[in-house]
Amino acid sequence: METTRASILIHRPLKCVFEYVDDPLQATEWLPNMIEVRNVVGEGPGQQFAWSYRMAGLIFDGESVVIDHVPSARRVVQTIGGIQSTQTFELEPVDGVTKLTLEVAYTVPLAFLGNVAERMIVAHNAAQVVTAVENIKRCCEELMESGVYDVPMGARAFTRSS
Repeated sequence: METTRASILIHRPLKCVFEYVDDPLQATEWLPNMIEVRNVVGEGPGQQFAWSYRMAGLIFDGESVVIDHVPSARRVVQTIGGIQSTQTFELEPVDGVTKLTLEVAYTVPLAFLGNVAERMIVAHNAAQVVTAVENIKRCCEELMESGVYDVPMGARAFTRSS
């Protein structure tokens, strides 16, 4: 199993950042190669959803379930089928901003390609995790600033404006 991790500081309240990453439908905006998220059922621990993801030119379909959920602190998502992985989001306040750490542990589903191709995929995936946290930062800071997102009180932090 391979593991990659990236952290970033986001200039938004911790609750808003958590609610953004807690919504699986937002993943197509921040996760490179995520084609679609569908069939979201529930919230918090036990939440389930289906997805389609492109890796090495192939499309993988699978399902995910939230196995650990501590509001405004931690979200752990485990995949079932497609690509075996665990995504751990950890958030903490740091000097008035939010520190987000994303760790992804996964099995490369293309073992038949050989060691050289596997190393290329691992390096590519490490870069994808860095891009993912940068995209989350951009979405939470710039899109909220531009008014593309509203932040309703007592509701999910991010909903699309018309």
